[in-house]
Amino acid sequence: MIAVALMALAAAGFMVRARIRSAALASAWVGMCFGVGIFVIEIISLHAVDAVLYHPVGPVLVIAVLWVAASAWVGVAALIAARR
Repeated sequence: MIAVALMALAAAGFMVRARIRSAALASAWVGMCFGVGIFVIEIISLHAVDAVLYHPVGPVLVIAVLWVAASAWVGVAALIAARR
C-alpha cells in the first residue's frame, strides 16, 4: 500500500515537472506531494509503519523530522521561485 503511494507521488512529480518549466516550482510541487504523502501514510495508519514514524530519535519523533523536512523543502523552493 505504501509502495503504491510512493509510486503515485513519484509519478505526480514527473508529471508536474513536465508541465512546469521552472525547476524551483517543480521542486516545490514535489515537496508538497511529499507532505501529502506523509499525511496519507498517517491516515492509513498501519501499525508497523506507525511504530517507525512515532519512534523517538533523541527528543523528537521521526514523523516530526519528516514534516519539518517537507515544510522546509516547499518553503525554500517557493522562495527560490519567487526570486526568479
